[in-house]
Amino acid sequence: ETLRGQRFGRLVKDIQDALKHGLRRRILVPAMVAWKRLHDDHVMDKAANDLQTQWEQQETTAKKQLAQMSHERTMLTDLAENQSDRQHRIKDLHVVLTLWHSEVHFGRLERDLALRAAAAQQLPPTQRRFEEAVVE
Repeated sequence: ETLRGQRFGRLVKDIQDALKHGLRRRILVPAMVAWKRLHDDHVMDKAANDLQTQWEQQETTAKKQLAQMSHERTMLTDLAENQSDRQHRIKDLHVVLTLWHSEVHFGRLERDLALRAAAAQQLPPTQRRFEEAVVE
């Protein structure tokens, strides 16, 4: 009888332990599953937030670089226009100087011819005849 009572007591205790363990599993497993789901959601949200922050920083950097490139392009365009204007002014100045040089040269030649013509008019008649004969 005592052994039977002890076996029965152990059986009841085993059943009780199994029920407690099953109850704990039934309570803990859904709680752990819910916690894992919440934890995974939190990790995903954090990763998405970090990615969004990184994206915004790169976008800001790209916008700054585009603005800088646009400014540099504008400066280069202005420089090219100024350089083109400068080259045109240099060409104009070159043409003016060439024309002036030609004018000075031909002015000297005309003065020299005028002086020679005047000198020829003032020569004695014999000298004139001699120069006319040399020229022919």
